[in-house]
Amino acid sequence: MPSNVKPDWPRPEHPEGDRRKLHALIKVRLKYERMYAVRLVFVYVLAAIGGGVWLELVWPTLLPESVQVSIPELWRAGCIVVLIAVAVEWTWYRRRMRRLTEYQGMQRGDPSGEQ
Repeated sequence: MPSNVKPDWPRPEHPEGDRRKLHALIKVRLKYERMYAVRLVFVYVLAAIGGGVWLELVWPTLLPESVQVSIPELWRAGCIVVLIAVAVEWTWYRRRMRRLTEYQGMQRGDPSGEQ
């Protein structure tokens, strides 16, 4: 772009603060997405364990006794892990929304990030 032509997009008044808030927003978003993926993996594992529970109920003689005993314990442990993953994901979701609000406030020209 030639030096005598000014861009028509708004320039932030605090570019360094804007950059820091954008970096914080991206960092929190990546952590949120990672926790979302972790939760999905645990839900899929829980579904696979649920298949074992279903097999145990439908066909009690199919699985050995040691597996029949461990399936309900695995199911309980999986439920607890999924609940913990949901709680951590929700925490990162809230942090992501807070950073997004701060960044949008900075884009509007409010250096504190408040709306």
